[in-house]
Amino acid sequence: MNTLKVLALALTTQFGLAQTRGLIHKIPKNENVIRTYNTGTPSGKLSQSDEFKIVVWNMYKGENESWESDFKNLASDANLVIAQEMRLDGRMQNVFKNFGDFEYATATSFYLYKKTRTGVATISDTVSTSKKFIRSKNKEPVVLTPKVVLITKYPLANGEELLVANIHAINFVSAQKLRRQVDTIAREIRDHKGPAIFAGDFNTWTNKKLSYVRTINKMVGLTEVEFTGKDDRMTFMGNKLDYIFYRGLTLNSAKVLGEIQGADHKPLVATFSLN
Repeated sequence: MNTLKVLALALTTQFGLAQTRGLIHKIPKNENVIRTYNTGTPSGKLSQSDEFKIVVWNMYKGENESWESDFKNLASDANLVIAQEMRLDGRMQNVFKNFGDFEYATATSFYLYKKTRTGVATISDTVSTSKKFIRSKNKEPVVLTPKVVLITKYPLANGEELLVANIHAINFVSAQKLRRQVDTIAREIRDHKGPAIFAGDFNTWTNKKLSYVRTINKMVGLTEVEFTGKDDRMTFMGNKLDYIFYRGLTLNSAKVLGEIQGADHKPLVATFSLN
């Protein structure tokens, strides 16, 4: 039995009982995907100097005990937090409405158990100039939910505009279906005249999936971030899942914060300078 069939069987076992009880998920209409919360007084530009810091983190829906304190520590000196598995209820929603001087731009992939928004969030120390989502054409097996990528743009101190694509890639599907999702985002990046960051949880748990992602990103001029020190990134089936790709910027430093326990994935931290 091939890998996809094994995983599909596991998903069927895991979610079958929930479906029979009616706990299915709801997909939002296009006009209801993006929700934004502004706290404090975000600045006029992403970075007031020529350097800025980003954090990339799959937050595991904030379920781990230390998530809130870890998030606040990570965000306190970051210009951008590119987060996956946001869950807009309870303490995460409260943090998004009250913490820091940030714009919290969120995009909902689906309503968890019909009521709670879950998806991706891009948190910035300035207000974005535009926000757009792209929904995957394919859906996750069994649960039948799509994934959305959030694309935001920000003014920079040098007069350019930074494009940020935040992905939590479709999972438990063929490499070709993942490629279809990433291809769509790569076209947006190709057409953008300026610096770009494409980051998040790519769900690259096979060599073929990772090869596709790397090839597509290279074709639109993106470079993969390499991390110094111990690389504690989340792995599945021996492959790393979380990545940062960039274009039109100078990478100054990058590391994985393996000591953070607020989620099953470890945060990726990188600093860039403007060219």
